[in-house]
Amino acid sequence: MKVVIVGGVAGGATFATRLRRLNSTAQIIMLEATGYVSFANCGLPYYCGDYIKDKNLLTLMTPEKFKKDFNIDARVNTKALKIDSINKIITIKDLINNQEYQESYDKLVLSTGATPFLPNIEGLKNNKKVFVVKSLEDAEAIKTYIINEKPKSVAVIGGGFIGIEMAENTVHQKINTHLIESSDQVLAMLDKEFSNAAKQELLSNGVKLHLNSTLTSITNNQNNLTLTLKNLNNQENTLDVDFIIAAIGVKPNTELAETAGIKLGITKGILVNDYLETSQKDIYAIGDAIEVTDKITKEKTLIPLASPANKQARLLATNFVSQNPKSYQGTLGTSILKVFNQTFAKTGASEKTLKR
Repeated sequence: MKVVIVGGVAGGATFATRLRRLNSTAQIIMLEATGYVSFANCGLPYYCGDYIKDKNLLTLMTPEKFKKDFNIDARVNTKALKIDSINKIITIKDLINNQEYQESYDKLVLSTGATPFLPNIEGLKNNKKVFVVKSLEDAEAIKTYIINEKPKSVAVIGGGFIGIEMAENTVHQKINTHLIESSDQVLAMLDKEFSNAAKQELLSNGVKLHLNSTLTSITNNQNNLTLTLKNLNNQENTLDVDFIIAAIGVKPNTELAETAGIKLGITKGILVNDYLETSQKDIYAIGDAIEVTDKITKEKTLIPLASPANKQARLLATNFVSQNPKSYQGTLGTSILKVFNQTFAKTGASEKTLKR
């Protein structure tokens, strides 16, 4: 059995190692577009904030270690371009040598993840002073900028998990930190009582909150950026900062699947059945890219978290070798977050969700 996996990190790397433990003879190839096939992505904000000083503490496995310990062929800086599902061939590009080649497969696993969402706001895209936090390369870019440019101020766009963790870490770097959120609360997944406690924790640690504020444009000045914000009454005000960290959310990476004729769900995530099979034979999908069922509400949703990706990966690998495959039972979206000196955790549906 020849198995090709597109994407590493939580989903792909877990699937690959679990399958190897269960099957000693399968040929396993893992393709990762970034330079790191397995890293602790939940630690990225703390690397930016210098809590974690050594990058090697975040890189769990290297391609060499995958080969030595598991006989897995892990290829970094390698992008999957096209799937021929009829002939079971995948076209691949080596991003270092700029060369294309093909691999056949018996089974294909898509763990393509999600990409940070950047809205179509003037001055936001292709701006050297605007950063996202998804890969280890992203974190390195932020850390390098802070060390070299010694910025005095930052605007973090988005009051979710990554936005709040980045705000804490820029404060830790003694950077004047503004947090901009379009809704009336930070951590929209929490009920107001808990969100208010998080808000107070942020304020008491010096984060300047701009709630009910939408970013409408960014102007590049000689030394800094001017952000134009609009409130609920359509009143505008401006804010000058040295750089921006965009943590607005993520969207599933589905382009590879779509061009192969694989169906998407109502959330625009890859559609899978209870056994994580896509609409194309012998092609499976796991992780941030797939549409899942909320275990409480039974609604279709996207839950881009590492824990569900790990669980899906282990289940799928087990099903590859099992005579009695088990179904995936849905996702709870359990999450836990440090906000300075407080810890916030959630599982299941919020009051807001249940009322809706």
